[in-house]
Amino acid sequence: MPIHGDLDDFPLPEVLLLIGTRTGCLRLYDVPDCGIMELHLSEGSAYALQLGGTYLMEDREIVTQLSVVIGTGAGLFEFYRQPLSPVRREIPLPLSQLVMYLVLYVDEVLAKQRALRAGDTIYAIQNPVPEIWIDPSLDLFFQQCQKLLGHGTTSTAIARSLGLEKDDVELNLTYLRQLGFVKLLDAEAMRGIKLEQDIAHKRNEFQLAAEASALIRRTGSMFRIKLGEPREDKAKEISATLPEGE
Repeated sequence: MPIHGDLDDFPLPEVLLLIGTRTGCLRLYDVPDCGIMELHLSEGSAYALQLGGTYLMEDREIVTQLSVVIGTGAGLFEFYRQPLSPVRREIPLPLSQLVMYLVLYVDEVLAKQRALRAGDTIYAIQNPVPEIWIDPSLDLFFQQCQKLLGHGTTSTAIARSLGLEKDDVELNLTYLRQLGFVKLLDAEAMRGIKLEQDIAHKRNEFQLAAEASALIRRTGSMFRIKLGEPREDKAKEISATLPEGE
């Protein structure tokens, strides 16, 4: 007997948990601005997402499409048992991990809604950075935006800096959050980072001023090179006035 219902009453992550380890096809339809999607499942793992005659088998592609469904908050679902689709993959995506990715997407949406009054969502690097293997393309993305993340930044700023689509940037940031590389900052935490940066800047300015003051005390005067005066001659004059050992 098929399992069917309304995605407005049963969010997609809950539907996936309900299906559990059953083998069959989850059909998503009547989703605004989306075609019919069929997620092929077997023994607690997702193997492929079918869109018409196209099969999506990469984790990111599946998460991206299903995130669109969650974002609409509407549509219908139907799960019916059937043998696994002939399209197989060596390492399927565990449903528990897929649900985690989708829940993180929901958290991201809620965080953005809370941040609307304060501006764009702020992402920052999570210290210490986990010493684990990650997908090479995701690692490249992290390396490219690591400096920006060190000071706190937005997905808009990263997309502009790297020349990427904002949706792709936000999906990569979601993966990095799930892996513990990136965290979200609220306005109060961002003000703390800004204060630390200002203090460090002032400390650097003070150090430079102190070094200049010490140099003036050692030489006994401040030297200025007049316009039009040969620099080599003035350099010899300054050198002759410096005490030995300076």
